[in-house]
Amino acid sequence: MSSSSPSPSRSGHRTSLDSPSRQLLDEWTQRRISLCQHQKLLDDATAEKAAQHRAALAIAANRHHQVYLSAVQTQELERLARENAERQRLLAENEERDRERAKQAELERLEAEAARKSREREEREHEEERRRCEAQEREEKRREEQRLEVQRREEEKRQQQKFDEQQRDAAQHVEPNGIAQPSDSTPPSFTRETGSVVTTLAEKEFNHQRYLDLHQTLKAMRRSAPLKRSGVKEYVKEQERDIRKKVNQISADKQANLLRRKEILSILQQAKQQPEPVLDARDFIINPTQPFPPGSNTLVSATFVYLLNFFVKKVISKFAEDVSATRSYNAAETVGIVCSAVLSDTSLQINNNSFIDILLAKYHKVCPVLWGIYGPENTVKGRERIGWKRIEGEWISQQEHYDRMAGLGAGWASLTLRDFSRVKIKNPLPAWHYWTALACILNVPPEQRTHTHFVILKGLVEEYVSVFIKIYGQAACFVLQKALVEFPANGPKGPASEALKVLRQTVKQKNKLTL
Repeated sequence: MSSSSPSPSRSGHRTSLDSPSRQLLDEWTQRRISLCQHQKLLDDATAEKAAQHRAALAIAANRHHQVYLSAVQTQELERLARENAERQRLLAENEERDRERAKQAELERLEAEAARKSREREEREHEEERRRCEAQEREEKRREEQRLEVQRREEEKRQQQKFDEQQRDAAQHVEPNGIAQPSDSTPPSFTRETGSVVTTLAEKEFNHQRYLDLHQTLKAMRRSAPLKRSGVKEYVKEQERDIRKKVNQISADKQANLLRRKEILSILQQAKQQPEPVLDARDFIINPTQPFPPGSNTLVSATFVYLLNFFVKKVISKFAEDVSATRSYNAAETVGIVCSAVLSDTSLQINNNSFIDILLAKYHKVCPVLWGIYGPENTVKGRERIGWKRIEGEWISQQEHYDRMAGLGAGWASLTLRDFSRVKIKNPLPAWHYWTALACILNVPPEQRTHTHFVILKGLVEEYVSVFIKIYGQAACFVLQKALVEFPANGPKGPASEALKVLRQTVKQKNKLTL
């Protein structure tokens, strides 16, 4: 501010306000206003710069975000592309594997089909060969039977003088004291012209071998391919379980046993209706009671034969294993009733012929002594001949063998001494089978008798004295005299022979019969 005199006012007049102080104040005010305006300009410029900076930052942030989003999108696209490529690769691999599996399955199917056709062709060839061999064997057996028949007649002529006079009388007078005999109770040997009750050893051996051959045929049948087919195998195994269960349930309860019998019969009847596979029934019937007419249908269900054979096997096992161990009731009788009723049912026959030879084949295998086959108990060959059982190659103990034989003897009596007089069906095992078994044992030479003969004889007689006498009358008393008195007196001494002597006293007390 200048120190010169104050300037006059606009009116040209000086006032009190034109003082230096006033001037200073005005100047300061003007300067302040100028400074404020300048500061405002600076603030506005700063704010504008800040706004520009913020805008630039926002633009930069937006651009950065856009770059980030672009990078993320690129990564996501790359990931999706990789996943899609991986899916395509896996899909291609799966399709390739499916094609390989389909190709492999088709190859396996073709191979299986070729193998099946090959097996069927082999089975047909084997079946044709078997039939040819069987036809040849039947012809050879027929010739052998003719030769043995001639030999038998010659042998009987030579040995006729050696037969005991009392045995001939017993055979020729089977209806003593006016006791009527059932029509099927007389053994075939009673009707021979020679009147002999004893067949030759050669004839016994030949007949025994025929049933052993049938037993082998049944074993081969069980392992045959037709019974291993899918569906057939499962059906057979299921029915096996049912038959095993029902045979094991046979007890002293007669009503329950009747139900078991009906159930077993139903299983076998249903099996007989199975259309495939089939077998020739003549292969399992050695002695048909009714000859098969030429050209008749002899085919029978293979599952029926299999299950019938299984039923017979379980029955005989029950005779062998349970009878001697059961003392509370006659276990052999209960099993024998069920078995006889099933095997005699006409619905299980073909051309009026039963399949009883299947049971006979199994019995020939396990108890040959009933048909006059004997051998020493202390040799391998002898034990094999009398049916001494092996388990995993080892012989069972002596006591186990004797228990088995006693049970099988009692079982044979229960099967053969059945009374069919009150029913229309025919007994497939008439009483002459029982008589023949006794004759085969009692005619064994003294030097060939064994303890096995004694225990089987005890099993045959012990529970069946009254039935035997009812059928054969005085002839039965004569045989019991031989069995319980004379037979044990001429053989090896031991508990088995002593048991027959004790049985003699039991018969005296129980049946009022003095021998």
